[in-house]
Amino acid sequence: MLFVIILQYLISTFASIEAARGSVNRNRESLDFVLPDHKEELGRKCLQYSLYFCVMRYWIQGKQSERSPEETDVETFKEMVLPVFKEINWYSFQQNDKTSGGCCGLQSTKYIELGQHKGVSPAEYIRKITDFSSDTKQLVFIKVRHEPDMCMNVVTQVGFGKGTLKKLGVKPATHYLIPPLGRSKVHIILANDLTKVLTFSWFKTQVICHEKPWMCDERSSEASSSSGNSTAVGTPLGLLPYPN
Repeated sequence: MLFVIILQYLISTFASIEAARGSVNRNRESLDFVLPDHKEELGRKCLQYSLYFCVMRYWIQGKQSERSPEETDVETFKEMVLPVFKEINWYSFQQNDKTSGGCCGLQSTKYIELGQHKGVSPAEYIRKITDFSSDTKQLVFIKVRHEPDMCMNVVTQVGFGKGTLKKLGVKPATHYLIPPLGRSKVHIILANDLTKVLTFSWFKTQVICHEKPWMCDERSSEASSSSGNSTAVGTPLGLLPYPN
């Protein structure tokens, strides 16, 4: 009888944990960036437009409302994104969008998949993807490639928002390297300091605001003194073998 009670308790506890975990995942949102990098396909495409960063998408995991799609959604979205896509480096890498400077096929596809299908209006999706404020965003997504010669996790994509941290390609107990940005330097972040250092405020100060100074404010400049260890290393464009 005791065994049955203990088993029921364990099952109930596990179910509660899974339910909570599922709730977090359904509420996951993330403003995602790709870093310019000549060794990665998306990074090379980003390099055509920026030496610092490109916006990829605003990721929305779960349905936000019962709003039904409207026939004018895509056209409305295009009208709204066209004046702002260059301001936030949200470029389309599709061939047929080159004539318009990088708009608006890819952006429209992302809105349909991650906005319209989730009950989000064109205006709300634009509001979310152009919101570069730092107050509530935390690191929730990071994608890397491991460079054995340097023993580094080279960061290729990052996302900031709300939800649990999702890591792709990360080798445990290995430091992180942000590739050369602006043809000047790389940043090395100690493995244990990733979430302490790589905040959205830090990312704005060290990456975004070098190209988009109008996005800087007093609070984002405070990120340079954040806790944890980050080392800026001067180097030409390209990844050089650094000592462990």
